[in-house]
Amino acid sequence: MRSALDRLKYELINHDKEIQALDQKCENLQELIDNFKGLVTENHEQHQELVKTNSNAHELRLDEMENTVKKMLQDLKSFQTALNHSTETVLHVEQKMNQLTHATEMQSANMENMQAALTTLLDALQIQPAAKEMKLYEVKEGDSLGKIAQIHKTSVKALKELNGLTQDRIKKGQRLKLPQ
Repeated sequence: MRSALDRLKYELINHDKEIQALDQKCENLQELIDNFKGLVTENHEQHQELVKTNSNAHELRLDEMENTVKKMLQDLKSFQTALNHSTETVLHVEQKMNQLTHATEMQSANMENMQAALTTLLDALQIQPAAKEMKLYEVKEGDSLGKIAQIHKTSVKALKELNGLTQDRIKKGQRLKLPQ
């Protein structure tokens, strides 16, 4: 029985050593689990901080974009107002131009009528000032003072002075006095 007891004692010592080894392993595993828990907690906190930072950055960027869009809308409204004002101004100028064109046409017609009336009056009175020294030329399509002066061997200046012209512009059907 002693040998059985020694064997049981030996087995008990071996089991005791195995239990101690298992306890040591459990402690090591517990230590690893605690370290892993700490890493996971630290990583989670860093992740939360990163999410918060990114969220703040995105909010700031969104605010900047909203402000930019507001400024663009204000600029577009200003541009629209300026465009409307420009359109009104152009229409006003166009109206004035039409009025001036009409007034110029009326004055031109009145001048032609006055010239015809004066010619008729002179004919009626039979006054022919220097008729022997001058002849009349009726302006045709494509004529110019330079062309008429060249054909009749005179100068543009002489034609303008003789006919009381201040410009080189002449019209078809207009009658010009020519020096003899």
